[in-house]
Amino acid sequence: FIPGVTSEKGHLSLVIETLDGKSFNIADKGFGYSQILPIITQLWSLIHQKAEFQDFLHPLFKRRKNSIDRLLIIEQPELHLHPALQGLLVDSMIIALRDAEQKGIRLRILIETHSETIVNCIGHLIADERLDHDDVSVAIFGQECETHKITLGSYDKDGYLTKWPAGFFSAKRR
Repeated sequence: FIPGVTSEKGHLSLVIETLDGKSFNIADKGFGYSQILPIITQLWSLIHQKAEFQDFLHPLFKRRKNSIDRLLIIEQPELHLHPALQGLLVDSMIIALRDAEQKGIRLRILIETHSETIVNCIGHLIADERLDHDDVSVAIFGQECETHKITLGSYDKDGYLTKWPAGFFSAKRR
C-alpha cells in the first residue's frame, strides 16, 4: 500500500494505492479499514523503528543476546471487520512476526478477542505448519459464581485448542 493525503473543500482524504495500481479513499471502504490501518501501521513501526529507546525500558523489555523485544497489545481487532479481513489480519501478523525475527526483534502480539475466525485462523496456521503451536498461548477468562477464573489453554500440534470452554462460540443459550 502507498498512502497519500488529498484535500478538497476543506476535507482531508487518506487515499491508499495498492500494489496493483488501484487507489481508494479509505473512508469509502467501510469502518473496518480505518480500524485495521492503525494495527498494520503499528506492526510496521515496531519492526522498523530504531532501538534507541531501549535504554529507558524496564529490564524485562531490554535487549537479550542481540535481540530487541517488542510487545503489541490489540483489543478486539475483529470489530467492524468482515471475517475474511480478520483472516488477512492474522496472516499480516504472522508476516510481521517473521519480518521482525529476521531483523533480530522478538515481537510478541497479545490479542484480546471473541472472534471465532481469529481463533480458527491461528489453529489453521498451526495445522498448516506456518506457525508453531509452542509459539501461541491462550488465556481464557471466565466466571464461576462470584469469582473470576483464568484458564490457560493452548493449541496442540494439529491446531486444535485444548481446555477450550464448551459452547463458547455457540449461539444456543444454556
